[in-house]
Amino acid sequence: MTRAWERQELDLKILESLYDVKALIGRTVVKIYTSGNEQRGYDRLHALKKRGLVEGIPYCEVKGNGRKENLPGKRKKRATLYYLTADGVRVAKKLKKLEIDGAERSMRPEEEQLIPLYFASLLAENIPLKFYNAKEFKLKNRIPNFVTLDLICGDWLIIIEREQNNAYRRNLCKQVKGLRENPACGNILILCHSELKRTVSIQTWKKEYGPTAHFMVKDNYNGIYRLLSGNTTAEIIKTIEQNKGPVQMLTLPVEGFTHIINGKRSVIIDLIGFPVRSMRHLSGVITPNHNPHIGVESVDDLKAIVRCFPEILRPGFEFFTLDGVTGTSEAISRLYSRKE
Repeated sequence: MTRAWERQELDLKILESLYDVKALIGRTVVKIYTSGNEQRGYDRLHALKKRGLVEGIPYCEVKGNGRKENLPGKRKKRATLYYLTADGVRVAKKLKKLEIDGAERSMRPEEEQLIPLYFASLLAENIPLKFYNAKEFKLKNRIPNFVTLDLICGDWLIIIEREQNNAYRRNLCKQVKGLRENPACGNILILCHSELKRTVSIQTWKKEYGPTAHFMVKDNYNGIYRLLSGNTTAEIIKTIEQNKGPVQMLTLPVEGFTHIINGKRSVIIDLIGFPVRSMRHLSGVITPNHNPHIGVESVDDLKAIVRCFPEILRPGFEFFTLDGVTGTSEAISRLYSRKE
């Protein structure tokens, strides 16, 4: 006789989380729910697996050429991704007071889903916000299956880049154009695998006249948290106050001015997350007469501006990073135009 499942409150939280995001690595579950008592988290995963409510699938990487695959005989295991079985889906839906319609199926991911699910799990582990798998959002809003969409966080739609070639990036640009036409779709964040790959994606987006979207590196957890939380402009203002003096926001923009900085009318521009479409139009809308103060996240953003948007490095434009670097367009251009 099978021993009855001794259900614990922690088990219910794990089941609901797996339903929300589709799969999580064990380390993520442990860090979120049993930080300081790791063994308890792994014990509960084992109990849920023994009960037939969850299963695990290995996530593996191929070393040496930068590609990540899940191919037998060529892989090194990095983690186990846990997902709900059909019974686990039924229990989770009952916990969430959702209708059980008899169509519940295992949430076992396909091979091509393992890479984005792994990185999505790392986001959930390192960013204290609630993430949801995008599958239900796509179904509800009639978004085709072929459209890449990984996570939902508040009014943000998150896409984790897959392939690293121009054809893929151009296709992704077309997909996002389609998403922007859907009234249910809010802000879009594209996560890239490195600074270099982000720069290439930004260049492609600019060349293809891509729609409104933001770009960040997938493991820049602090930056992603700032962007998703909606705190970026406030942090830019705080940085400007530390460097330039008091900042007062105008009730309504006047002749393009948005703020008064140390007694002088100015415009503050938030470029955190590299909103490419806005940046493409910036130099034609804002002039040096607006006394522009432009906020970016880091030196990496300044370097990317030099490479991708040198046209906005105009005289009279001043740049600020959240990590304390400030400079005029001329200084930024001189400093970061050098070959590294």
